Amino acid sequence: MSIRVLVTGASGFIGSHLAEQLAQRGYEVFCLVRKTSNVEFLKTIDVHLLYGALEDKESLKKAVAEMDYIYHPAGLIKARRPRDYYLVNCDGTRNLLQAVIDTQQAIKRFVFFSSQAASGPSRDGAPITETSPCYPITDYGKSKLEAEKAVRELADAHSIPFTIIRPPAVFGPRDKEILFYFQQAQKGSIPVIGSPDNQFSIVYVRDLVEGTILAGESEKAINETYFICYPEALTWRRVAELLGKTLETNCRVKTIPYPVAYGVAIINELFATLIGRSAMINRQKLREFNQAYWICSPNKIKVHLGFSAQTNLTDALQATADWYKSAGWL
Repeated sequence: MSIRVLVTGASGFIGSHLAEQLAQRGYEVFCLVRKTSNVEFLKTIDVHLLYGALEDKESLKKAVAEMDYIYHPAGLIKARRPRDYYLVNCDGTRNLLQAVIDTQQAIKRFVFFSSQAASGPSRDGAPITETSPCYPITDYGKSKLEAEKAVRELADAHSIPFTIIRPPAVFGPRDKEILFYFQQAQKGSIPVIGSPDNQFSIVYVRDLVEGTILAGESEKAINETYFICYPEALTWRRVAELLGKTLETNCRVKTIPYPVAYGVAIINELFATLIGRSAMINRQKLREFNQAYWICSPNKIKVHLGFSAQTNLTDALQATADWYKSAGWL
């Protein structure tokens, strides 16, 4: 019999890569998507589509039925109202686990995609580890931390094996968030809020997915939490240099004064409210940009599971740029 895997948020950036790699490894992959979702990235992958939503408890019960593994990358990264983060990221995760409990489904693993934002930035310049105290500074980060707590509480109470993954900034083909920096670098400059020497961790999507699947399959990773990232932190100056080489432009950093950015953020929030959308640049996002150290350590997953990111950073950036160009995004 085939091993059945449910992937939430499978129409998105990380979810589509995850579904693709799982299918390539011989799993029977079921993708939970909304009827309004754009499933373009799933059309060439051998997967089954299941229609439902994290707030639709009955659809979740049907989705988890007879599944062996559940990978849960679905979540909200932008919201009109702070409470929306908690409704989707925390309550939605709880609903998914409750569906497993209600259907008495004996799954082999529940893999939850949290975020580095749940831990918050480093306060002293040392890379954050899985045992570091968590100090999330945005509602997004707080909602992810609350979701982690919900996973641990429900899973522990009902003997559901789980693994939590905390990715930092993720880049790669199909991503629309990091695309902005490639587009700006192609024009010759990257706008930076805060210091161009602020440090942060990143991970290529293929490495993130490979590490996640390894953790999902490993008995050693049961009830564990892992950061997955490159061991070296980057700065915006270094990013400008790397993207300049990738795109063959003389790219530089363009620093935007924080008061100016703050004013723009307020205007963006007001305009977004008027048109009923979420603001790409808002005050909470500025708070993230203004941190000196968004850095985490990948040592735990390396020691536990022998995993480290294998894709050379230069090659990963080039592959991403090439995909953007082929898709007409760059």
